[in-house]
Amino acid sequence: MLLIVAAVPAGFAVFFLTGTLTPLFALSVLYTPLLLIAGLGAVRDGVAGARFFLAGAAALVLFVNLAFGAGVVGGVPLPGGDVFLYPKLGYLIEAACFAGALADRLRVARAQAETALRLRLIDAEELARAEAGKYQALRIAHERQLALAASGHDLAQPLQSIRLALTAMRDDEENRRIRAHIDRALDLTRLMIDELIQGARRAPAVLPLDLAEVFEDLAERHGPQAAARRMRLRLVPTTARVEASQLVLTRILDNLIGNALRYGRSRVVAGVRHRPGFLSIEIHDDGPGISPAERDRLLAPFVQGGSQAGAEGFGLGLHIVQRLSAQSGFGLDIRARPGRGSVFTISIPRTPR
Repeated sequence: MLLIVAAVPAGFAVFFLTGTLTPLFALSVLYTPLLLIAGLGAVRDGVAGARFFLAGAAALVLFVNLAFGAGVVGGVPLPGGDVFLYPKLGYLIEAACFAGALADRLRVARAQAETALRLRLIDAEELARAEAGKYQALRIAHERQLALAASGHDLAQPLQSIRLALTAMRDDEENRRIRAHIDRALDLTRLMIDELIQGARRAPAVLPLDLAEVFEDLAERHGPQAAARRMRLRLVPTTARVEASQLVLTRILDNLIGNALRYGRSRVVAGVRHRPGFLSIEIHDDGPGISPAERDRLLAPFVQGGSQAGAEGFGLGLHIVQRLSAQSGFGLDIRARPGRGSVFTISIPRTPR
């Protein structure tokens, strides 16, 4: 069909030079069966608008190719006498059929698109409802589980400290330092319980803190645990001050020092470094260290590392540290090599004065 269309200009050239329409008539005769075959094939395949196309092609063949060709080339007399009326009629009918075919194809395409869109929307809504319900249930269950487990884990730290202090009191019940230590441990327990009850309604209070006082409380709270393990716990004296929640910072450092004493061999050292724009609290231990592959795994909840897995603890310490640090805008860095110990760093931004 394309070859025939390409030959039409040559047919017109012959007509203008010689005045004969024979080449054009021959091209139309060759084109006619191809046009009808295309229309019949489209109808057979169920193509939208194919029937309109076939009707237009038949009108074109009847009025243009046959009637007009017979009148001009063959000299056959036609009704009306004006042979040029037939091409006009044929092209008019073809244009009307083409418009009908186009409208039919647009109608079918729009109906198909609407059906496909409706089905996709139904599927998407069902999937969204199912995913939303599943996610909501999992999120609520997971948050409740982690909140209760994390609070229970943190409450175990001061309670263990109280038990160790009570053991020491049996030898010297008049020891004021031990009594003060018990009071501070109970105060910390009360603060944690308050946070568990009211934490969903308010953010932890951020106040200026003397790290010297925080370190003193940590030394007294974890000193009995270090002594029981025959380990040296050293908190380097400091005069630094930070803007932070006392409860949040205490929970973070309690977990890090508790883990260091649990996994260390002989000593744990904590101190402060001043950096441009922030202050870093570092906890060093001489434990087995953490491999890079194990580091991310240990930040997940309920995961313990090394040979201590399944022993004391719940596998929540590092997860709590990571969560509280992120919520407070603190940086958390872990540097460790297997067999060479670990360094845990909490970076607290400095507050402009």
